[in-house]
Amino acid sequence: GYANGSSPISNCSNSGAFTYEINNIANVLSDYTGSAPYHYIGGVIGKGDTNIDNIVNEQTGSLTVTTNVAGDFGGVVGYTAGNNIKLENKAPITIDFTNKGQSCAAQCMIAGVVAKNYAKTSSSKVNVDSCVNSGNLTIKNLAYTANYAYIGGIIGSNDTDGIGSIKNCVNTGNIDIDAPAIVRAGGVAGYTGCKLTDSRFSGKITTKRVVANSSYFSSIGGLIGYTAQGIAGGS
Repeated sequence: GYANGSSPISNCSNSGAFTYEINNIANVLSDYTGSAPYHYIGGVIGKGDTNIDNIVNEQTGSLTVTTNVAGDFGGVVGYTAGNNIKLENKAPITIDFTNKGQSCAAQCMIAGVVAKNYAKTSSSKVNVDSCVNSGNLTIKNLAYTANYAYIGGIIGSNDTDGIGSIKNCVNTGNIDIDAPAIVRAGGVAGYTGCKLTDSRFSGKITTKRVVANSSYFSSIGGLIGYTAQGIAGGS
C-alpha cells in the first residue's frame, strides 16, 4: 500500500507470497506521466514517504510480477523518501516484462530491498543503513533503451544528490538479468548519489542481452553499477 505522512513504519514482517500481473490498466498504486502508467510494488510496502525501519520480508514472501508497465519493484519497499534502516528481504523476486509482449515506456528501478530512495529536499534524511538481502533477484525481458534501468541487490536507485549514505549493507543473493535494455546494475546498488561504505556483496551477477546506444551505455559492478560519490570499505 501507500504510507504518506510523518509517522515511521517499523517492526513489521510479511510471510505471504505476492503474485501480480500488470498491464497498462491502473490496477495497483500508480502515478501517471502523460499516458504511461507507473507502479510502486514492494514485498511489504509499495510506496512510503516516511522513515522505515526493522521490516522483514520472510523467505516465504516471494514477489512475482508479470508486467509491461514501468515501476519501482523492491523486495521490501518499492519507493521511499526517508531513512531505511534494518530492512531485510529473504525471499526470491522475479520481475518478468512479458505481459502482452510490450516494452516499458519509462525507467524501472528494481532491487532486493528498496527499489528507489529519493531525497525530496536538501535537508532530507535518506540513509540506507544495515539492510540485508539473501533472496535471488531475477529480471526477464525488460526492453527499455531511452534511458537507464537501475538494478541493485539492496537498492536500485539512491537518488539523493550527495545527501545521506548507504552503509553496513549486505547482499548474498544472486542477480540474473536477461534484458535487451540499458542497465546500471550492482551487487549492492544500481545507482547511488551518495557514498557507499562498509557494504558487501557475495552473490553472483549474470547478464544477457544488455545493450548500449549512442546516448547511453550499460554499466555493471560487483558493488555499484554507477556512483556519483564513491566507495569506502566495501567488498
